[in-house]
Amino acid sequence: MTDGDRTREAARAAEAPRHARRELPAGGATLVVDELRGADGPTVALLGGVHGDEPEGVLAVRRVVAELRAGGLRGTLRALAVANPL
Repeated sequence: MTDGDRTREAARAAEAPRHARRELPAGGATLVVDELRGADGPTVALLGGVHGDEPEGVLAVRRVVAELRAGGLRGTLRALAVANPL
């Protein structure tokens, strides 16, 4: 790894949003909420898994969270990959 690579890596880490994961009890199940906070900006909620037979929404929310954890987020994202665990 060159010095330039290290500098770019450090800058990217500094830009990475803060990430918190909360587990909320919900009638015998647990809902997992990911919250990412970047620079100042709007707050957006992202829900997946509203209908139990549609896995695409769950996968999409997880992918968005993973990609935004790398950096580049302005604002706050609250993401619930599985909104209906039953």
